[in-house]
Amino acid sequence: MRKPLAVTMGDPAGIGPEVALKALASPGAADAGPFVLVGSRRVFAETAQRLGLAAGAPCEVLDCTPVEPAGRFGALHADLAEAAARSVEEAAGLALAGRAAGVVTAPLTKEGLHLAKRPYPGHTEMLAALCGTPGAELMLLAGGGLRVALVTTHLALADVPSMITPERIGRRLDALAAGLARDFAIPRPRIGVLALNPHAGEGGRFGSEELKVIAPAIEAARARGVTAAGPLAADTAFRRQLAGEFDALLAMYHDQGLPVLKTLAFEAGVNVTLGLPIVRTSPDHGTAYDIAGRSTASERSMLAALRLAREIADRRESK
Repeated sequence: MRKPLAVTMGDPAGIGPEVALKALASPGAADAGPFVLVGSRRVFAETAQRLGLAAGAPCEVLDCTPVEPAGRFGALHADLAEAAARSVEEAAGLALAGRAAGVVTAPLTKEGLHLAKRPYPGHTEMLAALCGTPGAELMLLAGGGLRVALVTTHLALADVPSMITPERIGRRLDALAAGLARDFAIPRPRIGVLALNPHAGEGGRFGSEELKVIAPAIEAARARGVTAAGPLAADTAFRRQLAGEFDALLAMYHDQGLPVLKTLAFEAGVNVTLGLPIVRTSPDHGTAYDIAGRSTASERSMLAALRLAREIADRRESK
């Protein structure tokens, strides 16, 4: 029998429980199962009642964090943030113990992790620490015909240039190439590496990072057998990937790589963490506090995350 995918609750003050239950109850989730919901049984029960799911949660619930949701939508609450963090820890534990095929995380907030005294800027870094692989994780977003990975993730823009080093780029290229081969069945992936500066630095006129940092990292990766091209001007690279020239792009920072993908696939994008010993995906959106509790959130991105997690888990299992 297939092992279940562990689906976390997310922040109960946001849309996490709602999109999780909607996705799991949809016909499109059937071939990605089985599943186990991880979080608060009461949260899932109240959400199911609000959504009109007569049978309640559509799968087993691991009740690991009792909280009183009581309609507290749209804002951070310390106990709900703690519950959200705890559900991630429990789900990761299931996967690491071999009791779950992978983890699909519903959204929580960086502020919530801080409030819950978890010293991580986001899910990605938290899961890497839980897996004992800090620094090996790589965020990949997929959707709209694009795959985009990031050299830096949750970091102030002013701090990005100092974090763009040949070593960091090299590690990201290696992880991306290995992850695309392992989890996406692309044996020799073609990776486009974005420049940091406009027009790829224009030969040094607009910055020296391309000449001194990015190009040497690409050459070193090629010597290791990675098929990489660049530095590429970011304003045309996404079009080149859509035309089939690249299997993925490696962007230098968060808001360089993600706006195009989120514009093309706002309701269907999936966040995948490569470089972990466990499978992890999530919907490509946040807690959406502004619409929480209204039963209007779209489950499309969560459904895509469930299906991709199962696809990757099955692929790993077959090897």
